[in-house]
Amino acid sequence: MELQDSVTGRTLARAGDTTRATGTEQVDEDASWDSVRTAAEHWATLFRGFLDANLGSNAPN
Repeated sequence: MELQDSVTGRTLARAGDTTRATGTEQVDEDASWDSVRTAAEHWATLFRGFLDANLGSNAPN
């Protein structure tokens, strides 16, 4: 995943997840996307925690 400044296009942060879902070669496409969604939600939660810790938690939910 990559976070870019919408004005300058500059990359602000980049993260990669090396965790593999077990047995993805044998699951259907929907199950594979479920793994992607789960990973994205995990990273979003971590990033939100980082922002709250470093910039304050005044952002709207």
